[in-house]
Amino acid sequence: MASAGSRPLPTFAAPLVLALACAAGCAPEAPKSGAVAPPAASNAAPREVRTARVAREAWERTIGVTGELAAFEETELSVKVPGRLVHLAVDLGSRVAKGALVAELDARDYELRVKQSEAAVAAARTALGLAPEGDDDSVDVDATTGVKLAATQLAAARRDHERAQDLLKSKVSTQAQLDDAETALRLAETRLSAAREDVQNRKAALAARRADLALAKQQLADTRITAPFDGEVAARLAGTGDYLAAGAPVARLVRTDPLRVRLRVPEREAGLVRVGQTVRFAAEGDALGTWKPNAGITRIAPALGAQSRALLVEAEVANPAPKEPATSADGPSSPMGTGLPDAAVLRPGAFVRAQIVVDAAADALTVPLAAVVSFAGIDKLLVVKDGKVLERRVKLGRRDDTRVELLEGAVEGDEAVLAPGNLGDGAAVRVTK
Repeated sequence: MASAGSRPLPTFAAPLVLALACAAGCAPEAPKSGAVAPPAASNAAPREVRTARVAREAWERTIGVTGELAAFEETELSVKVPGRLVHLAVDLGSRVAKGALVAELDARDYELRVKQSEAAVAAARTALGLAPEGDDDSVDVDATTGVKLAATQLAAARRDHERAQDLLKSKVSTQAQLDDAETALRLAETRLSAAREDVQNRKAALAARRADLALAKQQLADTRITAPFDGEVAARLAGTGDYLAAGAPVARLVRTDPLRVRLRVPEREAGLVRVGQTVRFAAEGDALGTWKPNAGITRIAPALGAQSRALLVEAEVANPAPKEPATSADGPSSPMGTGLPDAAVLRPGAFVRAQIVVDAAADALTVPLAAVVSFAGIDKLLVVKDGKVLERRVKLGRRDDTRVELLEGAVEGDEAVLAPGNLGDGAAVRVTK
C-alpha cells in the first residue's frame, strides 16, 4: 500500500524506470585514480623519395625564331634578241651546270647578218688598200694611194711655183704666171690634206663595220640561252615554237647550294644579334627533323620591318646534293643528262624553326623538369630539409627536354624532390638513391 501523501506510478512508467536502472548498472566503471590510459595511434612512416640537386651548369643563351629557306640565287632566264624558240633543253626540276644550254632560237637570220657584216668589213679594208681578209686594221696614212698621189702633185706644184718666181726675177715671166703657180700650189696642199682626211674617214668606216660585225656575232650568240650558275629549273615559261620578243622569259633557275636561312628576330631581342653567331635550325620539310648546326649569320638588315617590327637576318647553310645522279634504263634522270647530282633534301621555301646562339659561354641555375610542380599558373619545388618537405614558389626561365632554369625561389645545392606527386608542405620523407 502506498504511503499517505504519495501518488502511485502510472502503469506505462514502470518499464522506463527499469531501463534506466539497467543502464546505470551496466555502465563501465571510471578508471581508478593513478590508472594509465591506452596509447594514441602513432604517426605514419616517412615516405621514400628521390631528389635532384639544384645546380649551376653551362647553358648557352639562345633566341628562338622562325623563318624560311630561300635560294641563294634566283633568276628568270630571258632572251636578249627576238626569234622563234626551236629548242628548249630543260623542264621543271632539270639540273643544269653553269654554261649549259637551256634554250635556243632560230639563228638563220642572225647568221645572214654576220655574213653581211663580214662583207662590209672586207669592203672597208679594201678601200684602205688592205687585204679583204685579216684582223689587223692598222694603216700608214702617207702610204695610201690617194695620199701618195696628192703628195706627188704637191711636190710638182712647189717646183712650178719656185720656177715662176725665178722667171719673174729674170723678167722672163709675168706676175700673172707667178700667181697661177701659187694658186696651183695651194690647191695641191688642199688636195693632200683632203686625201689624208679621206683615209681617216675610211679608217673610221672600217671601225664602224667592225663594230657592226661584232654586234651581229653577239646577236647570233644570244640565240643560245645558257645557265649563269649551277642550279635547278623552278619553272618552264615558254614552249618550243613560240615566237619570243626581246626580254621574254624562258625558264626560272634557282641555286640551292648554299641556301639562305632567312630569320626574323623580334625587336626586343634584335640588339643581341651579331654577324658570325651560330644558328641551329630544323626545316619543316626535312624528314629527319634534326637541328643543323652548320649555319652562321652572314647578313643583317640595316632596319626593322615596317609592318612586322622584326629584324631580318640571313645565315648560309651548305646544301650539297648526293654525289651520284638517279639513273634508269633510259639514262640519267635529268633531261639534260648533265650528270649532276639529284636534288638535296632541303628546299627553298621551307618553313624553319631556329635558335640563334647569342652567348655560348652562359650558365644557369637548373633543376630537372620532373622536380617542378605547376598548378593554376604557379610553379613550385618541394625541397627536402631535415627530413621534412618545404614548399617553395619559383620563377622559371628557359627549358629544354630535360631541365629548366630557375630564376627565383631556389638556391644552389637545394635537394628538390623528383616526381613529388601529392606530397605537401611539412611531410616527412626519407631520401633514397
